[in-house]
Amino acid sequence: MKLLKLAMVALVVFTGTAFAEEVQWLEGQTWDEIISMAQEQDTHIVIDFYATWCGPCKMLDSQVYNVSDVVQTMSSLVNFKVDVDKEEYKELTKLFKISAMPTVVVCRKDGSEIDRFLGFRPAPIFLSTLKDYLVEKNTYADVKARLEKDPDNPELLLLVAAKYSDKSMQAEAKAALQKVLELDPKNEGGFLEEALPSLGFTELMGGNFPIAVELLERSITLIDDPEAKIEIFGMIAMCYEKIGDSDKQLATLEKLVETAPENPQALNGAAWAMAEAGKNLEKATDLAMKAVVLSDEDPNIMDTLAEIYFKRDMNEDAIKWIEKAITKDPGNKYFKEQLIRFSS
Repeated sequence: MKLLKLAMVALVVFTGTAFAEEVQWLEGQTWDEIISMAQEQDTHIVIDFYATWCGPCKMLDSQVYNVSDVVQTMSSLVNFKVDVDKEEYKELTKLFKISAMPTVVVCRKDGSEIDRFLGFRPAPIFLSTLKDYLVEKNTYADVKARLEKDPDNPELLLLVAAKYSDKSMQAEAKAALQKVLELDPKNEGGFLEEALPSLGFTELMGGNFPIAVELLERSITLIDDPEAKIEIFGMIAMCYEKIGDSDKQLATLEKLVETAPENPQALNGAAWAMAEAGKNLEKATDLAMKAVVLSDEDPNIMDTLAEIYFKRDMNEDAIKWIEKAITKDPGNKYFKEQLIRFSS
């Protein structure tokens, strides 16, 4: 399920200054060159470690890096995009211990890391996090220092657990979250419902899929927020996929669709999983078609629809929809490979 960049290049006037309507990224430079630029400009560095096949990476492009407030804030920084699959960036990816994409790392001008965060964040949250990091507030070091003074504070434990998780320190994250469970076992402070899905995610990342399912299914009973339920059902489905139980995976995705019948990404996820499993392909077609309409023809979702048609031996329809996706994003290598595959 690959999401695409909706490139929009324009100008917007803000207090008399013109800003490009999307973040201006440096690509292709060496890390030493980036540090030199930051030192010359006396500013911070933002690194976006991404992959061309990464859906959340493309969501940052299409929903965050083109928001005027984000663009304005980042216009004074040295912004560096790093494709983790390119050979020339293997050492840099290893240096920063990147294990998931997207990972956004904020650095001082000398290249030392201030902090990082993983995954997609909506523009307001992305911006507030970035602004905090630029003044070294709510960073890993800051939260750890505050926790040392108040070690039984469940809110700080949740924060530090997230920091540990972002740094792939899963054992430390697990210990902090388990302490939250001990401090609020009946969810009287509302911390249990936050800790359980996070602990489930930690177990998922550690490959402990049955334990992750147990924790995540328990968390569903405590949470009312539909958006949170979408995320949790998605993680449960991922666990069943890893376990190899496609029936339970698809049953979980059915619950996800029931929870979010108008959410194109939820529909797309369910449709893609059905296609991968080779099951319920007619229903998968309906879900993907609805997601295409709801998303205003998101090319990533058109790719899902094309894949389903291909699985149904409806090659003409598969070619038609992947060609539409290519029209939306003519530079996408994956889509072109799909077209070759569907045409052969």
